[in-house]
Amino acid sequence: MILTLPFPPSLNQLYGYNSATHKVYLKPIGKNYKAVVGLIAKRQMLDQGAQQIKGKCSVIAHFSPADLRAHDEDNLFKILYDTLTSAGIWIDDRQVKEKYVCILAPDKPGSLLLEIIESDDLLFHVPIPYHPQQ
Repeated sequence: MILTLPFPPSLNQLYGYNSATHKVYLKPIGKNYKAVVGLIAKRQMLDQGAQQIKGKCSVIAHFSPADLRAHDEDNLFKILYDTLTSAGIWIDDRQVKEKYVCILAPDKPGSLLLEIIESDDLLFHVPIPYHPQQ
């Protein structure tokens, strides 16, 4: 399944902290991103005749930010994975067993090309040399 989505907002824009209740909450920009991007993702999934991912999967993500600001790639995935879960693209983001990330040159307004491949096998597995302790 291939999805073309808007570039996710930064975590600082998405989440707030309520000091009275000591809870983290999703700000309006985050709620809007989840709602709009969830609908876009679901529509693209249906248009491709794809089904909800039920097993393990790999994710290939090509992020094109809107500007030259630095982006922490791990932070880009929090709202994205929550959105894809809410939209029913997969059951839970714990199904993602590997991801390949590429941050491309800026391109306004920013975008994300996401490929999700359901597979029990790891696609990008590179064995780590085993060095037994002596």
